[in-house]
Amino acid sequence: MNKRRLAAILGLTALLGFAVTTAQSGAAPKAACNNSNPVTIGTIYSMTGPGAGFGRLAQQGATMGVRDINASGGILGRCVKQDLKDDASNPTTAAQVVRELVDQDHVQAVVGPFLSSPTAAMLPVTTQAKLITINESAFLDAAVPGKYPYTFCTEIHSDIQTQVFLPFLKAHHWTKVAILAPNNAFGTVFIPTFQDLAQKAGITVVKSALIVSGTPDVTPQLQELKNANPQALVWAVNADPD
Repeated sequence: MNKRRLAAILGLTALLGFAVTTAQSGAAPKAACNNSNPVTIGTIYSMTGPGAGFGRLAQQGATMGVRDINASGGILGRCVKQDLKDDASNPTTAAQVVRELVDQDHVQAVVGPFLSSPTAAMLPVTTQAKLITINESAFLDAAVPGKYPYTFCTEIHSDIQTQVFLPFLKAHHWTKVAILAPNNAFGTVFIPTFQDLAQKAGITVVKSALIVSGTPDVTPQLQELKNANPQALVWAVNADPD
């Protein structure tokens, strides 16, 4: 492992931990970091669009992390620079901005996105560039090392989320359920994953429906699900308007 990649890994680890060492009582003061050759980390968050509520919170945390790392002397003495891109909660935009980070800005690593659809669009780009990526979405494929070997995940993925639902359903003796999910990478992966694991647990998905994230009125979809006579509704959410 070369020094550049080691530095990036160290920096990302510190970023995710928000530089907790700086909070330790009696910690020795660190020398100021060198800003002439910073470690540039691209952050891709939904600053606009349906996922903006999550994206803005994630961005605040990333900014705090960069601040604390630099206050502690940076990474191997080099300051960390955050290069923020807005994916607009949209996979097409995500594919465009990650190209900017890789081809134009030449970042050393990428953190984000939070939503699954932008993640599905940007991971092939960062993988081809052999760029270390800390992904924050529930997109199931992001956790497949053979497919995305440079990606490290922080979110609970769709299969684990399903496993959390099932004991609750079984405890209430609900064996017939319906699913309402957003029509994006998260929802289209969540439904078949849930169906497969539910069947093995003796639970039947009697009906499922997809909606565009942020749809203000889901009465027609709910009526369709109700007509299938489920005992419970599983509602998969990954954006504030939902």
